[in-house]
Amino acid sequence: MVGRKQETEEFSRFLQDQQSRGFLIYGALGVGKSLLAEECSSLAEVKGIRVGRARATQSVSRIPLGSIAHLLPAGVSQMEPARAFTTASQTLSREGGDSEQLIFIDDLHHIDGTSAALLRHLMESQTVKILGTIRTGEAPNSSLLTLSQANDVHRIELRECTLSEAEAVLKVALGGLVGQRTIREFYETSGGNLLYLRELVIGALTSQALTCHDQVWQLTEGTLPKTAKLTELVNARLSDAPAESQYVLDTLALCDTLALSDAESLTSLKVLTDLERTGLIRTIRTGRRISLTLGHPLYAELIGDGIAPARRKEILLNATRRLATRGARRRNDTLKIATWELAATGTTDPGLLIQAAVLSRHAHDYSQVVSLLRSLPAGQQNSQTLLMLGESLFRTGEPDQAEKTLREAHSAANTDAERLKIAFARTMVLLWHGARTSEALAVNEEALRTLTGKDKQHMLRINGGFLQVLDGKPREGLKSLEKLDSDPQNAPDISIWLRGAMMKTAALALTGRTADAISWSKHAYELHRQYNNQALLMHPTGQLVPLVLSLAEAGMLDEARAVGNQAWDLLGKVRDPVSGLWLAYYQGHTEWLAGRVSAARAWFAESVSQARTHHNYLGYRLAMAGLAAATAVMGQNVEAERIEDEAQRYPSIGYCRGQERIGKAWILAGRGQLADAQAVLTTAAEEARASGFVASEILLLTDVARLGDPSSVTSRLLELADLTDSRFAEARAAMAAALAGNNPAALLQSGENLAALGACLLAAETATTAAAVLRSNGEIRRATAASRKAHEWISTCEGARTPLIFHSTDAADLTARETEIARLTAGGATSKDIAAALVLSVRTVDNHLQRIYQKLGITTRRELQEMLRTRTPGDL
Repeated sequence: MVGRKQETEEFSRFLQDQQSRGFLIYGALGVGKSLLAEECSSLAEVKGIRVGRARATQSVSRIPLGSIAHLLPAGVSQMEPARAFTTASQTLSREGGDSEQLIFIDDLHHIDGTSAALLRHLMESQTVKILGTIRTGEAPNSSLLTLSQANDVHRIELRECTLSEAEAVLKVALGGLVGQRTIREFYETSGGNLLYLRELVIGALTSQALTCHDQVWQLTEGTLPKTAKLTELVNARLSDAPAESQYVLDTLALCDTLALSDAESLTSLKVLTDLERTGLIRTIRTGRRISLTLGHPLYAELIGDGIAPARRKEILLNATRRLATRGARRRNDTLKIATWELAATGTTDPGLLIQAAVLSRHAHDYSQVVSLLRSLPAGQQNSQTLLMLGESLFRTGEPDQAEKTLREAHSAANTDAERLKIAFARTMVLLWHGARTSEALAVNEEALRTLTGKDKQHMLRINGGFLQVLDGKPREGLKSLEKLDSDPQNAPDISIWLRGAMMKTAALALTGRTADAISWSKHAYELHRQYNNQALLMHPTGQLVPLVLSLAEAGMLDEARAVGNQAWDLLGKVRDPVSGLWLAYYQGHTEWLAGRVSAARAWFAESVSQARTHHNYLGYRLAMAGLAAATAVMGQNVEAERIEDEAQRYPSIGYCRGQERIGKAWILAGRGQLADAQAVLTTAAEEARASGFVASEILLLTDVARLGDPSSVTSRLLELADLTDSRFAEARAAMAAALAGNNPAALLQSGENLAALGACLLAAETATTAAAVLRSNGEIRRATAASRKAHEWISTCEGARTPLIFHSTDAADLTARETEIARLTAGGATSKDIAAALVLSVRTVDNHLQRIYQKLGITTRRELQEMLRTRTPGDL
């Protein structure tokens, strides 16, 4: 069962323990008790244990032996329970022989007293073991106590699943990748309850609110649809609440939280205690303040749906009066009053709306900002509210409307300080939406011409440096970004400073200064957290995105992965499409460098999905290139070609110039057209070199070496390694040199160095090459050892298949020409196609193919294709 490994292991130990007779699984409705118990039952059967199954229900709880009658031997009378004990024990012992017996009873809390006594007797006589599920919150009864209050009974409390467990369940259920925002939406709405999660998925699929595009399942915006069964399940839970608690429940549904003192004024303490015991409400403690909230996220929506308009208005206005009476002293009280009055009456004080919008913006709740500011009466908007609205519209995926609103803000601006903020916001919207870099630069240049003041000019030059890096001029942009003060305390616009700090990290990493990049990024992150309340457009995790890049380029791949995962946890459900898109992209980049191609594909697909969801296309082409490359290396060339074809419809950007060609190169490699792939990568590397993207050039030239032409790139890679402080750049240059020299000792040492950095696919490629060279030299023992080492490394690379892996294993005895023809054939080329490409006769190609088949022990093209997909170094 997905996500319940620890519990099934506990059950396995229980089966082996002769002294333990009962295994009871406690948990709330829907947490997966029955699923886990079924898994345990199946596990017992696999071990040769006889299993009987029963389900106790409330309707038969008054009938002696009613729940387990079908499990009892023939001749045992339900009308004579006393005789049944001895007869059942003797008969079950005789029938069971030497084999263990297990009785699984679902909903054991409904068991009748006679059945409980009989089962206890069978446990004590070591005739059977009991497996049972019990719903928490049920009042204990004597029957249940008979079975559960003994030393030989093992108990576990099954909690709601964690976020990572929910992700695993969703991936299995949907049969594919699931977007990060979608995972969190399902998890938080279901509260980790597997039964609710299942119904939410069914409802989303049925309504087409959940769709799959570019290999990732994503939810559309809006509330998750619910099935009739889910509504029925939740309403059944809510029906347990006494009538005198309804006003409190209604208030919590509309207001989210309620002070305990206020709740006690609405109903009795006993009612509140009963509601908490049954899980309908829960307590929140913040310092000395005690508040109540509903026990599950779904309760609020379903309770709210049943509240009549007049009662809704009454509850909201009463809540507003209670808060106002206390002075609305807490920071979020203004937000509550504004939203409650707006919901109750359709209007509220404009000043309150603006204050509430500011608070929502600080919490990065951009949907709330849009809702509040769009409620402002006509004529109440000003440049500041329009700026806030425009930025939030961009965050909620409405870039065209955001640009229109920001132009209105510019027209309404009265001061240069306002115009500076608006110009910055406009450049961001133009930049990220549609990759309109030239237009963004034009807006920045216009502001430089029209806005006076040393500080404002400085900030605009910082913003210009940010834009230059994205426009493909990292060295020029870095010159401006290096002028950032170490502390933004005196910056006229904190957001510009923070955005510049983020791009400075990226520019340092991409130009080879990884140590400086890592140090600066950590510094910028701490400052961003300190000044977060003043930052309009960006969540602090945005500073961690280039840190992932910097760590990966330095060769600290495990650390890069850990920081990326930390950033997702911190980001949560915050709508920050820029951070989300690039965080996913650089996690994909990290996994690509590590050789974990399945994980790389998943993250690149997430980046593409984020871009599509938020209409944010600046990094779309890069993410699609990564997705195509990872897909091709996994042997799915047709799908990779589809992705690459779609990528061509989107603009190519200057940032990381050359890397957008990586998908095309690996697709060609997948077809066996290695020379063409090398040519694509060489051209891309020249573009990266001309632009100054050192990291991109190293990546591309390394791939040229991997695809068969290390001699042409070794000298330049060694030069680049001297220009950087990256151990990873040095290791990749050494790899190219070892490949070019065909030196087994250097290859094996290179593999060890790369593996130490976490680049296991590169390590495996060098080791398999070393094994081939050693084998050709007749050093079979050393070749076998190298192959084993390569197998150890390739086993972490999730199905990656590259030419070096193939050439050094399956093609160890093939000539260079035979290897080239084998790759082309496996890529789907006909003999005629190959002859034309290699300037050979068709007969010559066919003769080569016959020798290839003979050497590899196969007879058909299909077998050759299959061999290239499935063989690993361990097959030697």
